[in-house]
Amino acid sequence: MMYNDGDKAFGTSSELCVDERLKIASDGIVVV
Repeated sequence: MMYNDGDKAFGTSSELCVDERLKIASDGIVVV
């Protein structure tokens, strides 16, 4: 699963701090 905050920060859940990305995802895009 890939996460995208709508800016440049994106990658796999293991590469990111998922908890913070999920907060940003409400303003950005979550790519499944």
